Amino acid sequence: MAHRRFGLERRQATRRLSRGAESVMVAAMASSDELRAFAEALFSTPDGPPPAERIAWLCEDFHDFVEQAGPRSELIFKGALFVATWLAPPTIGRRPPLANLSLADRSRALETMEQTPAGLPLLALKAILCTIYYEDPGARAEIGVDRPGGRS
Repeated sequence: MAHRRFGLERRQATRRLSRGAESVMVAAMASSDELRAFAEALFSTPDGPPPAERIAWLCEDFHDFVEQAGPRSELIFKGALFVATWLAPPTIGRRPPLANLSLADRSRALETMEQTPAGLPLLALKAILCTIYYEDPGARAEIGVDRPGGRS
């Protein structure tokens, strides 16, 4: 009887552990395509998205930052991206994921989602992406910072 009880306890503990690991894996499934789609929408202008090489640099730098920031930060940032990827499109009546929408629809979906309680996690993601994005001299120049003869 003790043997059966030990086996049951072990199976229950394994299930709890696998559920916990599963939820962490789901939050960490943010791919570069999802980040690229989010960043293009975030930094687009009426002229279109930023240059592809700037977005690629941003994605690479973001992944480096998150890797160095530790597991809790990684969970927060990638969880926010996961939320945006799957919950923003339905706010405008479209099917997820976010990357499958046009640039205009992605921008509109993110703006709409920001107005809901589910939009709160986006704040952390947007803050770190903006910090990284505007490290690029070209991005700063586009908003009038670091212009020749201008103020920095």
